[in-house]
Order: sequence, then structure tokens, then C-alpha cells
Amino acid sequence: MLLKRLLSTLIAMSLLGCASEITVISNVPTPLIASMPYHAAVIIDNDLQGFQYNENIDGQANWSITVGPAAADLVRNIFLGLFAEVTFINSQEDSVDLNQIDLIVYPRLSRFEFDAPIRGNDIFAESWMQFTITAFDTSGNNTGEALVTGYGRSEIFRDREGSVNEATQSALRDVGVNMIATLPTSLNL
Repeated sequence: MLLKRLLSTLIAMSLLGCASEITVISNVPTPLIASMPYHAAVIIDNDLQGFQYNENIDGQANWSITVGPAAADLVRNIFLGLFAEVTFINSQEDSVDLNQIDLIVYPRLSRFEFDAPIRGNDIFAESWMQFTITAFDTSGNNTGEALVTGYGRSEIFRDREGSVNEATQSALRDVGVNMIATLPTSLNL
């Protein structure tokens, strides 16, 4: 018992002041579903593409989790399956022929949270994220907005960083499934 407590203390002390940097890898495929008969312009802006979460957790480490490229890949793949035709643009100011599209969709990664404990009986890393997705008609009128969440969890077997990466990948897949299930009705399509 004393040896176990000493070992836990040494591990915790060795982690103090450490930096954990993670770049989440995307692994969400294009869904094989019946596409909606729309040509959508989907905005993947720099805020989404460059989304990075930073947090200094007392007694643990400085965490830097780059989620943006994986989130942008998720959006690309999901929307390529959701709509019959998709044009990707970088901002609402990008030129797009409004006569050629039916709607504009603006997905944003609005919240991200994670947990990677180093003490206690909890042996899971967890990630949670929320996307805010807004649809506009070609006149710029808001036609609907949806909050789409995803949750992922992974056991911490090898390392905390790898487990947080796996939990975040799982959360992205969960978001993708929830986008497919809810966007057609919540965006009034």
C-alpha cells in the first residue's frame, strides 16, 4: 500500500510542469446516406480550421490540443454526404454564384472540454465538443440553427495524450452521427 502511494506520488510529481501537445487526427468517413437535393456552400473558416484548445491544469500539465484540422475534415466529409452538391468557402465574404447554390451553411466549433485524470480511480480520458451550425438562404436570412454535440471516452492504457486523442476522435465521430440525424430538421431543410 505504501509502495503504491509512493509510486503514485512520484508519477504525479514527474508530471508537474509538463506540457502535453496533441494534434487530433481525423478519421470520420463520408457517410453513405441519401443526400438532400441541395447545393450547399459550406463555410470552413480560419477559426474552425485553426481551432486549438489550451489549458493549464494545476498539478498536471499545460495542455495544447489542436482540434481544428480534424474538425474541418469532419465537416467536409459529413456535408459531402448530406448534400447532393457542396462548395466549400473560407468566409461569408467569399464570392460564390448565388444562382448556383440553394443555401449557405456555417459550422463553428463553439465549445471543447476534456478530462485526463492523473490521480484516483478514474482511468478514462474524456472529450466533449459542441458545434453551432447555422443555415442561411441566398439572401442571407437565417433559416435555422442547431447545436450539435459529441462525447468520447477512452481508457488510459498507454499514455494520457494518446487517450485524449482517441477520446476526441470518438467525440468527432459522435458529432458526425448527430449532424446526420439532426441537421435536416433543425436547419429547416
